[in-house]
Amino acid sequence: MDWHRFANHEEDYERTSRIVRQLGDPDPHARKQAAEALGALGGEAAIAMPQIVSLFQHPDHNVRRDAIMAVGRMGQSGLHAAPKLIESLADQDAGVRRMARIAILQVDPDAKALLGALTHSDLKIRESAAHALPRVVRLDPPPVDNLVAHLADDAPGVGQKIIETLVSIGSPAVPALTKSLGDARLSGAAVAVLAKIGKAAIPAIEPLTELARSQDAVSAVEAVRALGGIGLEAIPALVSLLDSGGRVSSTAMAMIAAMRVAAAPAIPSLTQLARQKNRPLAAEAVRTLGAIGPEAIPLLVSLLDEDDLDSLVVQPTERDHPAWTFGMDLFRRETVTSEVCDALARMGSVSQLATALRHPRAHVRQCAAYALKTTYPEGEAAVPALVSALVLADPDDGVRRAASGALGSLLRGPEARVDALLDAIREQRSRLVRDALREIASGKDELAVLLHRIKSDSAPVRRAAAIALTEILPALSVVTVPNPFGAGENTFETFDYRTLTPETLSQLLRDQPYVFENLAYFHSPDRRRRVGRKGGERWSRLSRSRYNKAQNNYQSSSRRSGSARF
Repeated sequence: MDWHRFANHEEDYERTSRIVRQLGDPDPHARKQAAEALGALGGEAAIAMPQIVSLFQHPDHNVRRDAIMAVGRMGQSGLHAAPKLIESLADQDAGVRRMARIAILQVDPDAKALLGALTHSDLKIRESAAHALPRVVRLDPPPVDNLVAHLADDAPGVGQKIIETLVSIGSPAVPALTKSLGDARLSGAAVAVLAKIGKAAIPAIEPLTELARSQDAVSAVEAVRALGGIGLEAIPALVSLLDSGGRVSSTAMAMIAAMRVAAAPAIPSLTQLARQKNRPLAAEAVRTLGAIGPEAIPLLVSLLDEDDLDSLVVQPTERDHPAWTFGMDLFRRETVTSEVCDALARMGSVSQLATALRHPRAHVRQCAAYALKTTYPEGEAAVPALVSALVLADPDDGVRRAASGALGSLLRGPEARVDALLDAIREQRSRLVRDALREIASGKDELAVLLHRIKSDSAPVRRAAAIALTEILPALSVVTVPNPFGAGENTFETFDYRTLTPETLSQLLRDQPYVFENLAYFHSPDRRRRVGRKGGERWSRLSRSRYNKAQNNYQSSSRRSGSARF
């Protein structure tokens, strides 16, 4: 026997044991020194491994953590403690669990023990091990096959971490993921990983396309989404799936729409799909064309010439008919033609929609007018075309209503509406045009603008404003105003302003300007004409207090200015 070697062994054991005992010291500084000393000893400290491992069960979580740290600093010499480290992944203390994950990879750089923990029966151990998976991304080669095999774990804390790890690995994981698409247990998660890997998953395009044609609707839709995640290289595959029908076609169109202008190669196929008898699918194809952008405009315009696209996308149900009985149309009358016009509006194709206002089919004209309502401010360029639609007296009531509504939306603000009406009056446009413009310029705010325009420095504008007032005031409601011609201070006399002429208005403006300040009052909702039960008309009158106040104000200003007294 080599007594010297035996003596040295005994000395090493005693020295190591003293260091291990120091790991249980209440002083954290002493424990840290002990852990560093054991790490420095490396393999020589292995003789005291049973003592160190026993501290993994110490009641003080700080002692447990530092004992695990000491094993980790021993490197691969502490590999025999890996099973105990795995058990520590379920420790109640988060700091101990974190240190256990670090130590496992220190004693086992190949991560075999960590990956083995993913099959443990204790869910807490599996979840804790999964939190350390991002560290295996740096391994060369990364353990892709092992990770893919565990994709079937349905525990959120495990499966999601595996997916994130595979996504981080990227391209090296694609072959194993592609192979797993044929496994029903793994295919769903594998598709999710491929979708997030993106362009690096190009080699998986063909298998994903085959999966998208499978009978499993859920897997098929997810496969289409994965193709969309790959990007432009997957456009041919997505186009080939457009005729699959159902959610597969809808999802393929959604993926193509997300690529915008880059998806231009899909335009011919989408145009054919827009002509299908399946109206909901055709409408979705039109919306996708609109999302692609300007390159789709010519083909969208060509669809307006197909009259069979005027049929409803969704047919009304029996539930809609009772509403019609009571005058409530709750059903949306959407057609492929209306979708085409809406798509053109979203792209700002005002000139094409203005041209469509002269289309031979009334439904196209009506849809174009409705679509123009949403194109402000670009749609202001279509105002002449909308006015022309009224000038030409379109025979269809729906077209005229839509054109009038579009004018109201495009002529935003009371000033724009009033100026459009005054222009029509000065240019002596037809009565139909003036009536339509007057209808949208008959609000309380527009009346205030008219009263301002009637004081304009331009004589044509003043005269047009006076004419507009004579047309608008009776159209709003029938009321009376204080008589400015010789009424006494205590006498409440009125005259019917429906008889006003431009000359009378000019005289009022010159002699009694305060009257205009009160005209807007008559057109508030509570001042409109009402019809009693017996059919008699009751005329709203200016209250005596309001009348007296206005009169006193005017008298005061008259004394200061020397003007005529009311």
